[in-house]
Amino acid sequence: MRARRGRGEGSICQRKDGRWIGALSVGYRQGDHKRRRHIVYGKTKREAEEKLSKLRHIVYSGTFVTPDRIALHDYLRQWMADGSAAWSGATIETYRAAVEKHIIPDLGAITLQRLEPQHIQSFYSALVKRGVGCPTIEKIHRVLHKAFEDAVRLERLSRNPVERVRRPRSQRRLREALTPEQVEALLIAAEGHRLGALFVLAAFSAMREGELFGLQWADVDFTNRAVLVKHALRKGRHGNFELGATKTERSQRRISLSRREFASLQLHRRRMMTEGHGSQFVFCTERGTPLIRSHLLRRVYYPLLKKALLPRITFHDLRHTGATLLLREGVHPKAVQERLGHSTIKTTLDLYSHTVPTLQEQAVAALDKRFAGEKERPA
Repeated sequence: MRARRGRGEGSICQRKDGRWIGALSVGYRQGDHKRRRHIVYGKTKREAEEKLSKLRHIVYSGTFVTPDRIALHDYLRQWMADGSAAWSGATIETYRAAVEKHIIPDLGAITLQRLEPQHIQSFYSALVKRGVGCPTIEKIHRVLHKAFEDAVRLERLSRNPVERVRRPRSQRRLREALTPEQVEALLIAAEGHRLGALFVLAAFSAMREGELFGLQWADVDFTNRAVLVKHALRKGRHGNFELGATKTERSQRRISLSRREFASLQLHRRRMMTEGHGSQFVFCTERGTPLIRSHLLRRVYYPLLKKALLPRITFHDLRHTGATLLLREGVHPKAVQERLGHSTIKTTLDLYSHTVPTLQEQAVAALDKRFAGEKERPA
């Protein structure tokens, strides 16, 4: 007779329908501490033994995750509810749009454990056929990756299926930068407007939109001619405005002001004092409330561009303009990185180096100057 299987090796038997079953103890349930067993099936005894051997290896290596039968749509909604306390209103809206509009209609019925990379790959292909743009697919990809990354961390999945999926990549949009002459035309058009100083700082300091809207008078150092970037104004979860932290920890920084920026801020401060609303925000509405982005663009920014005979660029392109102007004037990229609040200098160079052809010209000029006396050697 064959010896009995040892402890922890599992058991194999044949069902009445001819299939073979392998069972292995994978621990105990929480609460009642009853033993949990995981079942594998095979058409032959050998197939069942091979599956049982693989299962045994996974369990002993500590990577086994108890099958989670929750449907993907339930998991994603639960994941969003649990994480909403730590996310900004804009992030929640981005996640909700990706989950409810795209992910759940296609993948929501599949259980979390049964979702495979091929399901996601086919999902991306279907989105492309429906005409969904690559930037939107990239957002969906990031949402899925984050959701499954948290599932792995909580031991609801053993691996992240998104990591083995290829997604369509969109080409980075080349942002437009105004020339010095165009910047001057915009600032002349904004002279006399109650928010004229906003556009001076946007073009010269290269601060982010939320950082400009969230700038407070307490953050302006009039003695040392600088501003401290410590907050950003964002749209909250319930449509209200929230003054939160900057985009990253490195985004908290000190920005020295040029004479023109400083003068415009001094003039702006006197104008705000005459309005008498006593707002804590440097740039605000006539009632002292935070600026509303859509209103600013429609009522102030776009009309100023039209008045200055300039192309209809985005407000964020003013930040890009500020960075480009500094690099074209020969400012070291490290200084530009610190002014922009980028985490690494690589981010700065990746985003802006292609817009500064003079950098290549400077490099060639330096080589010519260094080796001007060298004679060409025969090959």
